[in-house]
Amino acid sequence: METFEGSLVPAETFEVEARAERIGRLLEAIGYPVAWVSDRSRLRDFVNDATGREELVERVRRAYGVTLLPEDFERFLWQLVDELERRPRA
Repeated sequence: METFEGSLVPAETFEVEARAERIGRLLEAIGYPVAWVSDRSRLRDFVNDATGREELVERVRRAYGVTLLPEDFERFLWQLVDELERRPRA
């Protein structure tokens, strides 16, 4: 991809595209059914404060039956959906 000085270059989306359905389900669960995400997008990108974080934890618990861990907010979304599939259900 050709770039020019000072131009914006979008992040890659290979991992997101490979998991589009699962990431779509996660986005729907957290209240963002329409969002542009890339391979660099993280759950923390959708949180403004501690209250918002608690709300996302609850939404994911209801949708997936698992509890988010603090480090989950630092994972890339594509990593998080993989992790949520492996995590035991409550």
